[in-house]
Amino acid sequence: MIGRLYRLLMLAALAESIARGAMHLWHAALPLWHSIAHQLLFSWRKSLTVADEKSSPFPTSTKLATTPQFCALMGYYVGLWSGIELTTDFAICKFMKTTPKEVHLITSGMMFGRKSRLLADLIGRSKHPRKAAILGAFNRIRGESKRDIFIHSYQWSDSKSVKFVERSIAGEFKAKEHPFTFEEFEAHIQSFANAANEFYFALKADPAEVQVFAHAALSLNRKSKRSRGKPKRKA
Repeated sequence: MIGRLYRLLMLAALAESIARGAMHLWHAALPLWHSIAHQLLFSWRKSLTVADEKSSPFPTSTKLATTPQFCALMGYYVGLWSGIELTTDFAICKFMKTTPKEVHLITSGMMFGRKSRLLADLIGRSKHPRKAAILGAFNRIRGESKRDIFIHSYQWSDSKSVKFVERSIAGEFKAKEHPFTFEEFEAHIQSFANAANEFYFALKADPAEVQVFAHAALSLNRKSKRSRGKPKRKA
């Protein structure tokens, strides 16, 4: 079983390495990475029995939140967001009809909530022939992600469930629990991954254009290094 787990993990790591190897290839490889990672992840989950866990190379845990299966799902979820951030910024560039450099300057300091409202408004006001499909998939991402809950909450767990404790960030203090069994969490991540793929394919983004967009950020970085210091005044 250890050998089988090791091979699956190595294949998953290789798939991610290929997908993330270079910024200009990441966006083009995103759907393939989603597919490979999903197949490896869920085939591993099905093949890992309670008895097998005793021989697993991972520390044995009685809490769901620290099992390798749950941690793998959390990692997959975070990886999905890497692609969504790029896809969202690229879409803003296309719908604003401006240059990649200008969009990088606009979006680099924006939280996703503000970017998502901007993009949704741009799509809604456009005359894009696929705007219904693009906006529908994007709104699913906005509505289903629960990113702030999963990433910023406290969590506690027993052997059957994980509870994310969300705290209010403004106004009167409130706290709310969001409980998930493994099956519920798995279904949520799968639905979110489907929405991310729908958004990507609805945009019909050209990988070459995405490469130019991504490299524009690096170009801005090089320019900022060359222009350090205060401008000189003429006498």
